[in-house]
Amino acid sequence: MLLYVGVVIFKKFFSKEIYENYLLLIFSIRKLSDPKTTTAEIESVQFLLECFVDGYTKIYGKEVVNHNVHGLFHLVENVLKHGPLEHFSTFLFESYLAMFNKFKHSSYCAAQQIVN
Repeated sequence: MLLYVGVVIFKKFFSKEIYENYLLLIFSIRKLSDPKTTTAEIESVQFLLECFVDGYTKIYGKEVVNHNVHGLFHLVENVLKHGPLEHFSTFLFESYLAMFNKFKHSSYCAAQQIVN
């Protein structure tokens, strides 16, 4: 959902620098998720992700660059090897989480509420 509506919503709340950096990530993830993206386009996303991580480091500081941010460097390689992100990422599972949340009424015994 953030891949689509976040672009509109966050523009109001982010500074120009943060928003433009966020757009690099969103565009990259959308390209890597699209089964119609060509190999050349996938390879060009590597540069965009490198720009995102560089901007992220400048904005938030080197100390907050963790393994999740570093893992972005390997996405292109994995998409070239395994196909679009939805073929090997948790995107599909995360989509179902929203559906399961509709079955619960509070955070107390959430799993039991979903099962019942």
